[in-house]
Amino acid sequence: MKNRFKKTLVAVLSVLLSFSLACSSYAAGYGDILSGAAQGDWLRVFFSVLNMITTEDNGKDYVERPLEQIEYTEEELQQRNAIAALINNDLNRIKSQKPAFERVIQRGLPGSDKDQAMGVIDQISSIAGAIGGLLWGDEKNPLDISTMLSSLGITEFFSELTTSEHLSGVDCDGVVSVAGEDYVCALEGKDIYNDNPITKSRYDDSYTFRIYLQDAINPDENSAHAKVFDLFSDVKLYQTIASMVPELDVDIIKIRYVDCYLEGQVDEDGNIEEYTTHYKCILQIDTTQTGYDLSQYIDSINNTEIYESLVTYRDFNWTPRQFCDLNNDGRVSTADARYALQIAIGLEELQEDSILYGDVNGDQAITTTDARSILRIATLLDPMPQRPGDTAE
Repeated sequence: MKNRFKKTLVAVLSVLLSFSLACSSYAAGYGDILSGAAQGDWLRVFFSVLNMITTEDNGKDYVERPLEQIEYTEEELQQRNAIAALINNDLNRIKSQKPAFERVIQRGLPGSDKDQAMGVIDQISSIAGAIGGLLWGDEKNPLDISTMLSSLGITEFFSELTTSEHLSGVDCDGVVSVAGEDYVCALEGKDIYNDNPITKSRYDDSYTFRIYLQDAINPDENSAHAKVFDLFSDVKLYQTIASMVPELDVDIIKIRYVDCYLEGQVDEDGNIEEYTTHYKCILQIDTTQTGYDLSQYIDSINNTEIYESLVTYRDFNWTPRQFCDLNNDGRVSTADARYALQIAIGLEELQEDSILYGDVNGDQAITTTDARSILRIATLLDPMPQRPGDTAE
């Protein structure tokens, strides 16, 4: 926990220093600032806080994988293509069969002990404000952590765990799929970094997999990473920084994706039992582009984690759901008719899947007419109708 706490503080400092120290327009004046007694005191306090955190044992908790594309032999590529095809087929079954499942998301700045860190973060914010006042003046100081984070959609300094339920029969767009695309997984053989990523069960045809991707610097929408992850918006980050500090050369700020993987378990029928995607974003600052030697200030914050994404899909229910089974208990009964009636008169909330399974007459609503029809079906007075919009086989 101690290392986690330190890394969180460094992550906050990373964002601050990427603003204040990488600004080429003001870099030439750093020597003057450091030489001034009052001004130098503020910066020395800032750097002393940084050094207390970064000079201790602060080893990486991730493995770096090469950025360059690996050239595989024809045989190796054939094996990887077969693995990719198998995993794509089974993962994309989520899209076609639309099972119910639970989604657990943990995204944001890495860290966990929020209460312990808030006091220290307040101190860092005060120091950052003083530095910003020196560089830009108190009235024009752009170093506002809260504004920067909220503009990126990060409302907390630490990752927040959120859980949501996906209902059976409902489209998975925007839930499992990568944002804006119609697939869950689109791996290619050349995207797979690790050997032997699949473990077959010795008892049946089930298997587990853990597919690693190579590291990437600012991957774009055409990258392998964009085909399996909802990427951190580095473009939005740069736009935010540029709007706050127009003089900043954002080209020197790089974001490296590390520990990029997807893993899961698939049963012998090809149904997903659990599926997870993960990556971390590491801040990297290229000081060679600035024309000034800032390494003594920036090297200590390079390679720090600024963002982490861990998304798990679990508790899949692959049992086909009957039409008119409005409460999803596996059968059509008078309880479904009662539930439909309660929805119709406003005593129950209309759920996302209610229209899919309770709209018997196809008018895109749940009414007392649907409730009466479901009651007759449940008591075997009427046969099970075809779902509106379905075609007879």
